[in-house]
Amino acid sequence: MRYANQISEIINAFSPEPLNGKEQMEKFYCDKTMEYRMNDKYSSPMEDILDLCQEEGVHRAFLLLGHKGCGKSTELNRLSAELVSKGYRVKTITCSTDLDMFNIVYTDLFILMGEALLSIAEECGCKIKRDILEGIMDFWDEAMEISLSKEEESVSVETGIGAETPGVFACILKVFAKIKADLKYNEEVRREYRKKIRARSSEWMELLRRVSDEIISTMEGKARSLFLKIWTN
Repeated sequence: MRYANQISEIINAFSPEPLNGKEQMEKFYCDKTMEYRMNDKYSSPMEDILDLCQEEGVHRAFLLLGHKGCGKSTELNRLSAELVSKGYRVKTITCSTDLDMFNIVYTDLFILMGEALLSIAEECGCKIKRDILEGIMDFWDEAMEISLSKEEESVSVETGIGAETPGVFACILKVFAKIKADLKYNEEVRREYRKKIRARSSEWMELLRRVSDEIISTMEGKARSLFLKIWTN
């Protein structure tokens, strides 16, 4: 987004893209409007969410609702920047990129959350325990198990490290890349993924909780910084 210097450029001021980054926020964000938006200048739902996200030992989820262009993603960007400034790790899931926005259900988000957590683990150099990796392999059946065993063998030969090495994540994330492509483009396979998640959602969420706990342990408490930001537009 940029300022309009001519009448023909006025449309730039109505860009549907969310504000992001310090420069855009300083130029275009309308601060101190909470009194008009909430009928209470001291009430800010985003400040409430920020405070709740920083509570230790508590897992929470929040849902922002509003029409397109009302500022949901911009507010999430501001929240993310604030959390990052406090040392938290933020992971963004952009559903409009990864999913078919005309055909999306909650199980799709569960799958994207799994990939996001594993990506964070890889970035952190986290060593996920073997039984957790095996749980993920078993959940997604033989294709992942065969691929992972090959990756594990290669890593072991090269580094002498077992299945807990972060190098194994590369193989798992490749499988998730295929799963994401199927979610967006392959209707038949997408139905099978959704059926699996619906039938075993508690099992999948428990695996994600354990991955999250491993990241927290690796970062010695600093991975209270686990915060997933999901955009759906």
